[in-house]
Amino acid sequence: ELVPDGVILGVIEDRLKGDDCQAGAIFDGFPRTLQQADGLESLLKRLNSRLDLCISLEVPDDHIVARLTARRICSGCGQDYNLNSNPPPDDGRCTKCGGQIIQRADDREDTIRNRLAVYRRQTRPLQDYYSGRGLLHIVDGDGSPRDIFTKLCRIIDDHDKESV
Repeated sequence: ELVPDGVILGVIEDRLKGDDCQAGAIFDGFPRTLQQADGLESLLKRLNSRLDLCISLEVPDDHIVARLTARRICSGCGQDYNLNSNPPPDDGRCTKCGGQIIQRADDREDTIRNRLAVYRRQTRPLQDYYSGRGLLHIVDGDGSPRDIFTKLCRIIDDHDKESV
């Protein structure tokens, strides 16, 4: 479940008032609901600011499930492993601290599919919300991290050029 809107908006407001956010901020995974989006819009108006851009990374559900079910983590130090790209040692022990390497409960297929259903119900409507405001850019998030990073930078750079 999501953190209550009032709590998350209070945290966001506190951060945006910080000296390190005076030039702007990037939200990752926020807002997640239409109510949070409305709350953010009101908050930004009070702070004499605005949202400039919204990017949605789109990946097919089956690819998300495959990526996340392959994740593993050390129960001791949190070191990340991946069955495909960074496999853990055969003995199941972390190379960093010797801790046991596990699959987190939220990286199991049933949990992931439930999270995707919650996303479609609560977060997907934000695409229409931000598209209607001319802020939404959809990016194919199925590719290498470098390729996706390049796409994101291009959108941000193009937006910055248009804003000048």
